[in-house]
Amino acid sequence: MKDKNSLVKNSASLFIMHTLSTALMLILTIYMARAFGDARFGKYSFAVSFTGLFAVFLHLGLDLLLTREVARDKTKTGYYVGTIAGIRLVASIAVFLLAAAAVNALGYPLDMVELVYLFAAYTVLVGYGKLLKAVFQAYERMDYQSIVEIASRLFITLAGVYVIYTGGGLYRIAAVFIAGAALDLMLSAYIYSLKYARPQLNTDIGDWQKMVKAAYPFFLSYAFLMVSFKIDVVMLSLMHTDAVIGWYSASYKILEGLNIIPTAVVVAAFPVFARLYKNSKTELNKLYTQVTRFLLIIGLPIAVGATLLAPQIIDALYGVGYANSALPLKILVWAELFVFIRYVASNMLNATDQQKNNLRVVAAGAAANIILNLMLIPGYAEVGASYATLTTELLMLAGGVYYLIRSGYRLHMTKSVLKAGVASIAMACIIFVLKDLNVFVLIGVGATTYFTVLYVLKAYTVDGVRKMISKLNQTA
Repeated sequence: MKDKNSLVKNSASLFIMHTLSTALMLILTIYMARAFGDARFGKYSFAVSFTGLFAVFLHLGLDLLLTREVARDKTKTGYYVGTIAGIRLVASIAVFLLAAAAVNALGYPLDMVELVYLFAAYTVLVGYGKLLKAVFQAYERMDYQSIVEIASRLFITLAGVYVIYTGGGLYRIAAVFIAGAALDLMLSAYIYSLKYARPQLNTDIGDWQKMVKAAYPFFLSYAFLMVSFKIDVVMLSLMHTDAVIGWYSASYKILEGLNIIPTAVVVAAFPVFARLYKNSKTELNKLYTQVTRFLLIIGLPIAVGATLLAPQIIDALYGVGYANSALPLKILVWAELFVFIRYVASNMLNATDQQKNNLRVVAAGAAANIILNLMLIPGYAEVGASYATLTTELLMLAGGVYYLIRSGYRLHMTKSVLKAGVASIAMACIIFVLKDLNVFVLIGVGATTYFTVLYVLKAYTVDGVRKMISKLNQTA
């Protein structure tokens, strides 16, 4: 039975709501960076990244397994939620103890150790919220997920700004994040209790082992991805000052905000990918191409524009104290373009039962990232970490596309790439001519130029967009 929500509706819901929540968090991040300065902002960024590395042992790949299996068979909802909840309780204790032991063993100062304790507690609460959101995704009700996230992030942003305004420090900010995660979990639990099957509490160790074994490719893929995303900040903390971490994190946080674009589309598409894999591989390949083309058309002008305007963007958002963040932004924005496309390829591999191939891709990426960081960070600090991230993302994208081609899924978008390139060149020319204008005016003019040229080149038409939406509605 088809769910009443379409891919288009889910993508729009996630994009609009998550854009609002991401904007709220970006406001808090910018305010925090300005108020705390680069060194204290670096401490905050370290604590978040360090605990993020241990979050992989909390999730164990079980959320994605739940989404895939429940999307295929809704009667398994209560069983999966109840079983994973039990596993997650044990994993939560292990994660907290591991993070605490590691940060102490590495000899970090007391204030950073205590921050890690607090953000480890936050990570545990987030883990339970993600379990319930995995159910919303399986039922293709991303509107529930979006409402919960924007409510919790609105709370975190408002409370965080108040705490900073009244002179609160990093500990109070961490307490705000913990309270926001608790709110997120309570709202998710309330919606779940109204809409879905009661969890079937399952403490059978045999069932736990079977489920963890089934999810281990997802777990390892997630683990390697977290290494790729978080290890750079941790390695910077071991080799350079807190200020360097702050400079790198300032540019990275901007791009983390942009992740909402591919996330909104791919999260909505994943259950549809999984269903089409069983029903129509031809339609699946068409949808794979459509989603990738859309994200490329959106991501390319962002990369070009940010490269040209990086110094102005950093100055406008963070102030002159973060001038060293401009070059990392120019580099990392191209890594973000690769992320846009890689998200689609990665989810395609998972949806088509190629999670082991996806694991190979992200494992190679994590290894490359660590090696590159070891080579580049000592001599080039935040710039070296940026180049390491760029190279890693390109390698992972190439690996994912390779495995999909080998299994018969090919992208057909040469004309779209060429037209997007021409439109990007036109946009770059306009920005160069008008370079003395306000940076936000330039962004608006550049975007208008880009999409106007695309329309003139017939990369899209109003009628074509309508037909695509209609097709996606029928597909979903």
